Amino acid sequence: MASTNTGNFAASFVEGFFGQKQKQQDRESKNKIIKMQTKLIEAQLATMQGKI
Repeated sequence: MASTNTGNFAASFVEGFFGQKQKQQDRESKNKIIKMQTKLIEAQLATMQGKI
């Protein structure tokens, strides 16, 4: 009985750990996309100001 509980604990621990890593990677990639969009908007504003 004890070994099954230990196995379940280990499995849930590993799932939780990799779940956290995946969330962190998702957050990092969203931040990268936001930064890229911000740079694009800044570039568009700069070209618009240059034309006016």
